[in-house]
Amino acid sequence: KLYISQSAVSQSVRLLENKLNCTLFNRTTKQVRLTAEGEVLFRHIEQAYNFIKGGERS
Repeated sequence: KLYISQSAVSQSVRLLENKLNCTLFNRTTKQVRLTAEGEVLFRHIEQAYNFIKGGERS
């Protein structure tokens, strides 16, 4: 749980997309999916997150 509103998350995603000058999600009325650029960013963030979590365990 993020403990922030859905609109705050949407605004943060829009700001990030603007800063990166790309679309991270394909949005339809029924689903939200990562774009190719979103997949690349996710892999990098996942690696960084795992690195940080590994450091916390040390």
